[in-house]
Amino acid sequence: MTGRYAGIDPAKRTMEVCIVEGAKIERYGLRTDEKGKKNLTLLVRESDVAGYEVGGRGNRLARALQPDHTSMLYSI
Repeated sequence: MTGRYAGIDPAKRTMEVCIVEGAKIERYGLRTDEKGKKNLTLLVRESDVAGYEVGGRGNRLARALQPDHTSMLYSI
């Protein structure tokens, strides 16, 4: 498959974000506060396929991304 993929693993105070595009993998550590959510929306492109861990924190991050920032968002 081609394209970019984002994986988001939220914890209580931080989240790990992994962006995969071809053989290139980028990892980011962000806070789960409002600034961190804003940075997440800047990292994840509208055309990315994103997956996140299900739960309260993951669902809040998903709401921050949809509908404007991802075309496909999967809960894992």
